[in-house]
Amino acid sequence: MMKEADLRPLVVHIDAGYTELAVHNIGQIVRHCGYELVTHVIDREEVRDLQLAFVRSEIANQDVVQDHAFFCDLISFCC
Repeated sequence: MMKEADLRPLVVHIDAGYTELAVHNIGQIVRHCGYELVTHVIDREEVRDLQLAFVRSEIANQDVVQDHAFFCDLISFCC
């Protein structure tokens, strides 16, 4: 829909290091649409250590660590 509306967004991908397929698919879409892509790879080891600490502490929302990493990266990219 964005391409049909002749919009040219800047696509920001924060790579959490989970799958090469995801990276490939994002690349395919961006190339097909002719969009600019900026990728930032988060420190997967650090995030994994924090996630393990959350699991051990039995905190209900296990996505907090990764969500926070994504949010911080987006804020630092924009500011």
